[in-house]
Amino acid sequence: ELDSTNNLKLLLVDLMMSCIDVWQNSTGKSPIELAEGSGIWLVSIEEGQLRTRTMDKYMDIKKIPKNPRWRQVVKTAHYVLSNGNLNNEDREKVNTKLNAVKEFIRNRAISQ
Repeated sequence: ELDSTNNLKLLLVDLMMSCIDVWQNSTGKSPIELAEGSGIWLVSIEEGQLRTRTMDKYMDIKKIPKNPRWRQVVKTAHYVLSNGNLNNEDREKVNTKLNAVKEFIRNRAISQ
């Protein structure tokens, strides 16, 4: 079970990093604009700066929560896929990682 959770975390961080990467490439917008535009992640103001503290945790394997909210990462991927002028390579990159997460979740649900 622990191994399964670690695998999921790795898949989620990988997908999230790709989402941010592709988002910035295709829109020229920041991760904060992704969080605001999608409405999936909370954006807060800390010391006069906008922050996406929760979203940031999903970009670092050491900080990702013990029970990751994988649905938020999946929604983010769908948002990126539908809101950027993505070239085929970027679209393929996000889709491949998104499908890996969905497949993992499906298999875990079936095997329990």
